[in-house]
Amino acid sequence: MSEGQRSGRSRPSGPLLYDRISGLYDRLFDPFEGPLRDEALRWLAARPGERIVELGVGTGRALHPLAERVGEPGSVVGIDLARGMLARAARRVRRSPAGARALLVRAGVRPIPLAPASFDAAFLSFTLELFGPPQAERLLSEIRRVLRPEGRLALAALWQSPRPGWMERAYIHGHRLAPHLLDCSPIDLDGLLRQAGYDLRRAETRSLMGIPVRLALAAPRPRF
Repeated sequence: MSEGQRSGRSRPSGPLLYDRISGLYDRLFDPFEGPLRDEALRWLAARPGERIVELGVGTGRALHPLAERVGEPGSVVGIDLARGMLARAARRVRRSPAGARALLVRAGVRPIPLAPASFDAAFLSFTLELFGPPQAERLLSEIRRVLRPEGRLALAALWQSPRPGWMERAYIHGHRLAPHLLDCSPIDLDGLLRQAGYDLRRAETRSLMGIPVRLALAAPRPRF
């Protein structure tokens, strides 16, 4: 993630925007994003003893159940660049008996500050669409680097559908007019995963107030 910048005319964007809204984020967005995030978590199917990384951890809504599911021998790393969001996630982790199994890292997601082939699984929820297609593909390639050969990746992301409805068209128009407010742009998730070297294991489309959301489970394509 790139640092948000401010000037006399610019408005908060990127991590700065999320710092500003961190206290309201769950109340504003979790009623809509939460069920889709939780479904993607079920697809990931975290298992005891696994090491899992979440990119764009936000307020830690997914980090908490992941830490519970990996159990005592496992661990979870959550990465984000927004200090306010990480502070919220840290408070949530501290209140959990599984909190000792979670590590929060403030860092950009490209390059990911983790060793190659060191994680069993990765999770992203409404994060990948914050990046333009070239950056999103490079991020997916970075995730592939830190995943073990038998690893897996689960995602939920705003989806660029082949035949967009009026809500999707309106959202895209709003994003073009005010990208500092509507900072996510629908993406071709399936295509990005394939281009970054993944095999799709499962993909389905849901709706977020009329805007398509793609859930996907993918595995790194074997390197030869």
